[in-house]
Amino acid sequence: MLPGASWRAWSARGAVADLRRDWEDADLAYGHAMDMAPERAEVLNNRGWSLMLRGQWAEALPLLERAGSLDPKSRRITDNLELAKAALAEDLPRRQPGESDADWAARLNDAGVLAAAGGDRKRAIAAFAQALEASSSWFARAANNLAIVEARE
Repeated sequence: MLPGASWRAWSARGAVADLRRDWEDADLAYGHAMDMAPERAEVLNNRGWSLMLRGQWAEALPLLERAGSLDPKSRRITDNLELAKAALAEDLPRRQPGESDADWAARLNDAGVLAAAGGDRKRAIAAFAQALEASSSWFARAANNLAIVEARE
């Protein structure tokens, strides 16, 4: 990176490193970005997402909460925060007031994927089954995920 690179450049480098799963470079890049712009929601969100990619949900959560407090209107930050909370939650997501069938099914499917990744087969199956019931537009994806989890006995 060139001397004088901005926090945006360092954050972008971190995102590219995440795509390559080069966690060492991602940590270095996000560290520089956070040193330069510790109160930028984008940096906190990107760093939190990087930790989520590694399955470090508990470490990601405070970064995403801080990002959400700095930019409460950001849909991306809100979604990432909800994913981190779902990964750490004991139960399945509850339907939000006014939430569409498709949105709720998508959140249930995401919770199932996270549960399966964490080795919680029972919770994953429950989430996928609820997603199947919630929305026909998510039926194929949830059904495929359910079949994968059920095959892993």
